[in-house]
Amino acid sequence: EDWVDIFEEAATAPDDTPQVEIDPLLARKGQELDGDLRVLDRLGQGATARVLLVESIKDDRRYALKVSLGPEHDERLEREARGLQSLDHARIVRCHGTRKIAGRTCVLLSVAGSTTLHELLLKEGTVSLDLCARYGTDLLDALQHLEEVGVVHRDIKPANLGVGSASKSTKHLT
Repeated sequence: EDWVDIFEEAATAPDDTPQVEIDPLLARKGQELDGDLRVLDRLGQGATARVLLVESIKDDRRYALKVSLGPEHDERLEREARGLQSLDHARIVRCHGTRKIAGRTCVLLSVAGSTTLHELLLKEGTVSLDLCARYGTDLLDALQHLEEVGVVHRDIKPANLGVGSASKSTKHLT
């Protein structure tokens, strides 16, 4: 009977083991970051940051988590976040805030479509004239908005342009 009591007490005791914060650059699928994000996939990497597809544990919403590759890139990433927070445009990703995870500067962004224009072109090859015109209009509309608010984008390329659907039949850039 004493053994059962000891076992029950140990099994129901609060876990006081210190939680080790996972470096988001080393995170694998399924791991939790910052207590409320679950890593789903790695979306890509540039010269200053790696981007992970994450899901909020609280509400199952998906986000892109842009993680600084090192302290020398933190200020640039923070400036980018401030710039995005000042924008409100249907074709430009939204910034949902910045945070430090395991000492790394991270920016939480809306997901820009289900694929990138780069991936779409690799998979399907040349797109129809209708899609070319629509994507061109989407891109020029976003660039016009950026120009109006005084933001310069220095990395416009197919890999940075998301392709999503406003409806099942209408694809647009985001």
